[in-house]
Formats: sequence, C-alpha cells, structure tokens
Amino acid sequence: MAVEIDVSRSSLNRLDIYSKLGIPEVWRFDCENIRVYRLRADGNYALGDRSGHFPMLPLKPMVEFLKRRSEMEENSLVKSFRAWVREQIAAGWPEPME
Repeated sequence: MAVEIDVSRSSLNRLDIYSKLGIPEVWRFDCENIRVYRLRADGNYALGDRSGHFPMLPLKPMVEFLKRRSEMEENSLVKSFRAWVREQIAAGWPEPME
C-alpha cells in the first residue's frame, strides 16, 4: 500500500509508477479528502469508496485526524488516534456510513 499526501499538486502521475511496482492500493490525501485507488487486473487503478486492506476503516474520521495534525502535538495526536482505533475495535468496527 502507498499513501500520498498531495499538497503540491504535482503534475507527475505516480499511479502509473505504483502500477508498475504492483502496489495494490494507493491512498491520496489532498488536505480535504482521502481517495482510495485499487489496482485492477488490467494494471489500471479504480477509485474506490473504501480500502480493500482496511474495509472496516471509515475514511471521514481519518480525514479529521489528518486535519488536526497542525493543531496538536504529534504524540498527542497519535495517542488520540490509537484510542479511537481501540474504541472502534471494541465496538466491532461498524460499517462506514459513507
């Protein structure tokens, strides 16, 4: 899996590079949304509504955590994220409402 934080709007299409490397899933975060691209059998990526590796993980809360990185000290944010994950696991990872 590859995760891209896209703040520069690079003109380089890295999806082709990831495809050649056989990366099955790419997450792109543009400071507003996370987009999940899943590699198809034909070697192209398709935009999906959730991760194939973490289908139980709702993306909207992930965006909120990523947005808070400028508001919180990194260790505090990581602790907060871990606590949220533990809560989700304890609740049985309900299906995302996206």
